[in-house]
Amino acid sequence: MKYTENWYKDEYFWNNYAQLMFAGQSWENAYFEIDKIIKLLDIPEGATILDSCCGPGRHTIELARKGMNVVGVDLNKQYIEAAKQTTEDLELKAEFVHNDVLKFKRENYFDLAVNLFTSFGYFEDEKEDLIYLKQLYKSLKPGGSLLIDTIGKELLMKDFKEDEWFEEDGKVICLEYEIADDFRRLINRWMIIDEKGHKLDYKFSHRLFSSFEIKTLLAEAGFDQIKVYGNLDGDKYDNNASRLIAVAKK
Repeated sequence: MKYTENWYKDEYFWNNYAQLMFAGQSWENAYFEIDKIIKLLDIPEGATILDSCCGPGRHTIELARKGMNVVGVDLNKQYIEAAKQTTEDLELKAEFVHNDVLKFKRENYFDLAVNLFTSFGYFEDEKEDLIYLKQLYKSLKPGGSLLIDTIGKELLMKDFKEDEWFEEDGKVICLEYEIADDFRRLINRWMIIDEKGHKLDYKFSHRLFSSFEIKTLLAEAGFDQIKVYGNLDGDKYDNNASRLIAVAKK
């Protein structure tokens, strides 16, 4: 089964697998993640923030709760509409934009841009990673910051599993993983089987980055003062790290 190219544009994937990606604890986790980001970067209330690849708005909404002027951008129209409705229901203020992040920019507008939940490295063409980072750079004010939250190659090597399965809400979830292209890509196969035996089966990939590689790419995009942390608490990126958190300034 060949993985789907340009899968990040496939609304079938995002709409059908939202139940897996954004279920249960994930919305509560967003509250704590945003709290940690604000403390890590000392972001003042009222800052203008871009949540790039915002999905259904988990983090955008929490930023709005914190009194930030926040804009969430995503390619999936259904996610954007759902995020708008949730924000309205909660009587919060946030702007949501349905757009391709490769094309979206507001020059010198944002104090902070965030890309969270391993949403970097989706593009099929590696050159587009740099194009995307340059768009983020242009959108930041001078002195503004970018934070990327992803899974580093080093962490994946340490804890790699070829497959796992579990049950959730009466469904069987089967996940398979394969390292490809000289450790440049992770190929994922996600299967969800419901109580009636109906199966969703999708194979996709995303690019992997080491700490050195992501720092090099950020520097090439024009960023400065680049730091890497092992979690959102700001701990060192070492053998005890749980995430690769890259922070850079314009």
